[in-house]
Amino acid sequence: MKSIILKRHYLIRDEGVRVLIEHSPSLLGDKIRKIKTYSKKEIASIVSQTLPSLLKSISQDKLMKNVWGNTPKEIQIDLLISYNYHQQQNHKKVLNVQTQNWEKVTFFKQAHSLLIKERYDFFHPRTAIKAFARTIGKHQKNLRFNNIHLATDKINKQLIHQIHWDIESPNSPKKSIKHFVFDGILG
Repeated sequence: MKSIILKRHYLIRDEGVRVLIEHSPSLLGDKIRKIKTYSKKEIASIVSQTLPSLLKSISQDKLMKNVWGNTPKEIQIDLLISYNYHQQQNHKKVLNVQTQNWEKVTFFKQAHSLLIKERYDFFHPRTAIKAFARTIGKHQKNLRFNNIHLATDKINKQLIHQIHWDIESPNSPKKSIKHFVFDGILG
């Protein structure tokens, strides 16, 4: 079943460069519009100018600080790119940045597995609700650590592992609804 999301922005890897695309899922097939190509030099510039700001945001949150410390360098760089796109370039859309298969990174694999188990912890409803919030969403697979969101999507029948910086962390019922509307549907 196709999502109700109209358009998403992705930064896809393509032969040594990164290509910014707009993806629109449809019953007739995925529609992809190329927006811009980024060179390795442009990516390096984005990363160097964004790192201090992202580290400041992450340092204020114990969970995200722990995640950052356990994240491979490649995935850290991809998160920096997504953070820059919204927080520093002021784009309304969230940028889903294609990254390595995060499901094979031990830290993320263990966290995801534990959260899936916790979703069914009926003796601890708060734990179960938090686990659901961290593992469900508009992507095929989801793993949230407050503003840091790892996901897996399908574009043209190909699995894309990605990371992005959520505009707002959906860590309360009100924020979850706001996130669903603004990031999930409109973003």
